[in-house]
Amino acid sequence: MEITRENFSTELFELTVKDADFVAFDCEFSGLTLNPKDKRHKYDSTEDIYLKMKDLCTSFNAFQIGICVFKWKDGKYLAYPFNFYLYPSSLTQNHTLQFQASSVEFLTENNMDWTKVFKQGIHYYPRQKKEELKENLAKIVEQCTDENGTFLGFNRRIYDYMTRLGSKSEEDLKEIVERVKEFLEKPFKDKEFIEVQANRNRVCWQACRREIYKLCNPISNVKVSPSKDDSLRITKFTPEEKKEIPDKTSKEEVKDVTEKLESLDIKEEEKVDMEQLFEKEYGFTQIVDILIEAKLPIIGHNMIYDIMYLYRQCIGDLPETYNEFCKTWRECFPMTYDTKLLSSYCYPIKKTWLGHAYRQCLESDLLKGNLHFEFDTGFERYNDETQEHEAAYDAYMTGVLFASAAKFKEILDETGEKLNHTKEFQELMKEKEDKKVDKYEHRKKINQLKNEIMISVREEAKNKKIETYALVEHENKAVVITEKNRVFYFGTNKDEISKAKSLLHKTENVIWIKLLNKDLTMNDIFEGCKYLADVHIQRDGEDAYFVDFQVIYEKKKKIRDMILALEEKFGDSAKITDYKSAERYRAIF
Repeated sequence: MEITRENFSTELFELTVKDADFVAFDCEFSGLTLNPKDKRHKYDSTEDIYLKMKDLCTSFNAFQIGICVFKWKDGKYLAYPFNFYLYPSSLTQNHTLQFQASSVEFLTENNMDWTKVFKQGIHYYPRQKKEELKENLAKIVEQCTDENGTFLGFNRRIYDYMTRLGSKSEEDLKEIVERVKEFLEKPFKDKEFIEVQANRNRVCWQACRREIYKLCNPISNVKVSPSKDDSLRITKFTPEEKKEIPDKTSKEEVKDVTEKLESLDIKEEEKVDMEQLFEKEYGFTQIVDILIEAKLPIIGHNMIYDIMYLYRQCIGDLPETYNEFCKTWRECFPMTYDTKLLSSYCYPIKKTWLGHAYRQCLESDLLKGNLHFEFDTGFERYNDETQEHEAAYDAYMTGVLFASAAKFKEILDETGEKLNHTKEFQELMKEKEDKKVDKYEHRKKINQLKNEIMISVREEAKNKKIETYALVEHENKAVVITEKNRVFYFGTNKDEISKAKSLLHKTENVIWIKLLNKDLTMNDIFEGCKYLADVHIQRDGEDAYFVDFQVIYEKKKKIRDMILALEEKFGDSAKITDYKSAERYRAIF
C-alpha cells in the first residue's frame, strides 16, 4: 500500500500492528558512499566503523521506507506491506539535501516515483526533539497573532503548504462541502442536525473540517460540534434558540503549542489548522512511535544503514559514541534481527543477498512448504513479484526470509534433540570407536537416520507459528562487515558486548603507516615490504594504511623489526606505528 502525504493516516497502521507477531522494514537512500577512502574494513575498531557510518548517514536521507507487518492467522502469516514516501519539511527542517548519482540511477531504474517523493513525501521530525518542534510551531503561531493576542490566521504560504491535496481528495472534499451547503440552505422549522463522517484520509478530513467551520461559523443559528469517531455534527437551531459560543481564554504568553492554542482568541477552524500543522510536521514519526510502543521484533536485511537512517530521521541525532547509539536503539526496539546474519547460518541458503535468499525460501526442498504467507485484503498488488527494490516489497521478502530461516532453525534443533535420544543413534556412536567400521557407511547410516527424523519433525512443525527462542544467538545483532560477520550488538549480554567490540582477527603483525610526502603512494609501501614479508595493505582514510604482515620471511624477525626497516626506508616521509598505538596517531593525523 503506497502512503503519501495525501492519504497518510496512522489509524490503519495502528490497527494492523495490534496483535501482530513481527515487523520487517527496509529503506531506500539518496546515497551510500561519501568517500571510497572511508570504506569500512576489518582493521577498524567498532567505534571507527560507527563513526564512519554516522558521518555517511548524516549526509544522505532515506526517501522511501517500507514496513511490512506480519500477523499469524488461521495457519498462515498475513502480510501488510506499507510503502511510505518521505521528504523533509521546508518549514521546520529546511535541510540541504545530497544525492549520489549512482543511487538515484539505481532507484529510478527500479521505478522510484520521484514526483511522489518531492510533491507528496510525508514529513518527519525526531521524537527526541518533539518539544523543539512545538516551540518552532509556537513561534509561527506568534507571528500570526496581533498585539492583543488575537490569532489572525496563517499567512498564505503556510496555508497553501498545509492543504496540498491530490485530485481524488479534492473530489471527496467537494462532495462533502456540497452536502453541507445543501443542508444549510434547506428550509426548516424545528431543530435538526446532520452527521458528517470522518474520512479515513486524515489530511483530506482536516481540510473538510476547516471548510465546514468556515461555512457554518458565520451563521448565527448553526453550531458545529465534534461527534463520535472524530466526526462532526452540524446542528441548525430555530430563530428563537441561540447557538452556544465558547468563552475566550486568557492571553498569557506561553511557549507550548497546546498552551498557545488555549491562550489565543482563536476560532475552532483555526485550531484545526494548527493541530493539522503539528501532525503534518511530526508526520511519519507517528508510525515509529506506534512501533516503539508495540515492542515487536524488528527485522531487516543487512540492516545497519536502515537502522541508522531511521534513528537519525525519526528518533534523534546519531549519538557521539557507539555505546550510546546501541543503548538508545535497544530502549526503543528490544528485539532486532538481521536476516543477513541469520541466513548465513541457514545452510539451504547459498547466497545471502536478499532477492536470492528469498527465492531460496520458495524453491529449496528444505525451506518451501514449511510456512504459508498471504497478502491480506487491500494489499494484493504485491502478489506481483516485479516489485523488488520497492521498500515495502523488500520488507515483505525480508519478513518471509526471517520466518523461513527461523522455522528451519527450529526444525534443525528439534531434529538434533530427537536424534541424540534415539537408541539407534547411540549405538551408531558406539560403533564409531571401532576402527574396523567403514567410516563412509557409518556416516551414511547416521545421515539416513537424521533425514528420517527431520521428515517427521518437519511434518509436525509445518504451518505452525515460529518461536523466536531458537534465534537467541542471533538476537540484537546487525552485520556491519559481511565477510567477517562483524556486528553491532544492541543487547545486554556482557560476553556478546565484548565480542562485538573485539576484532575477529589477530593484530600483533599489523602496523599503521601515514604517508606525509604527497608523492608517495600505496605502491611505495609494497616496494618497501616486498623483501620483508607477504603483506596485505588496507587504505585507512587519506594517505594512511594498515599493513598486515601475513608471512615474515625471516622467522626470527618480529613486527618491531618490520617497523624499524620501514622507518629507515621512509624516514620523515611517513609516520609508522604498531596497531595498538594507531588509534592515538589516527586522531592526531
